[in-house]
Amino acid sequence: MVPRGQIISNAFFSGLVSAYNQQTNETAEHLKIGQAESMEVLNNKLCIGVYPGAFLFEYVKSQIDFR
Repeated sequence: MVPRGQIISNAFFSGLVSAYNQQTNETAEHLKIGQAESMEVLNNKLCIGVYPGAFLFEYVKSQIDFR
């Protein structure tokens, strides 16, 4: 799902999901979903539980351009 060497994070105030590439030292912002309470890769999909509202988002690799 996410290329090796990248760290996926979510910012509390902005609600942005970002990917940090350790090899290039670059950060790319991808989604604005709100405050992620948890994130997990399951069956090649990125699953994100968002608070408040108890939303569950599911993304496949083709939906997000993690470079």
